[in-house]
Amino acid sequence: MCGVLSGRRDEKMENIRLTYFRTPKKELKINPIYCNEMLLEDLRRRSMGGVSLPDAEDYYPTPVIFPRPDPFRPYLISSIVLSADGKMAYADNREGPLIARTNYLDPAGAAGDFWCLNVLRAYSDGILIGANTLCSEPSNINHCMDEDLFVQRREVLNKKDQPCQVVVSLDASDIPFDHITFRVDPAERLKMIIATSPAGWEYIRKN
Repeated sequence: MCGVLSGRRDEKMENIRLTYFRTPKKELKINPIYCNEMLLEDLRRRSMGGVSLPDAEDYYPTPVIFPRPDPFRPYLISSIVLSADGKMAYADNREGPLIARTNYLDPAGAAGDFWCLNVLRAYSDGILIGANTLCSEPSNINHCMDEDLFVQRREVLNKKDQPCQVVVSLDASDIPFDHITFRVDPAERLKMIIATSPAGWEYIRKN
């Protein structure tokens, strides 16, 4: 059960700064299973000058590039980590990164999973976050956390800020407004959109 703050946020609550880390990339364990060079070449041709970030070029088995999207349809990209027995989350703790983080038998593989997620975030304009995810992950902010990738995002892709946070909820009543995402320091320039219905907007306006 997640609570929702009523009334205005306490201005005395501490503003949160975004945290970054450097992935030990020499220890990444990302092994290609199959590589179709013809398909890769077609992707390069259709990317119309798209670039692969330097770290992705150096540490991922193939260049990470995307063909230009349809003018009316964006790319939707998912990064999914499953345990060996097919679990995406634990029943008693639904925090998304937990499966990879508790990979004690293969910590390098776990680091590789999380690094790949940050590679995709470095390329992205927005990150979709369900209200249930905010409830399940009260201490997580969904941004590009790898410092090197964020710098390359700015310098190579010319994307100056973090990906926009897009919180999705049908009626907004399940959004935990006390989540730390809503307390990020304005100096961090972390943009946010709440995608909801007219009824959801009315709920947000009142609460």
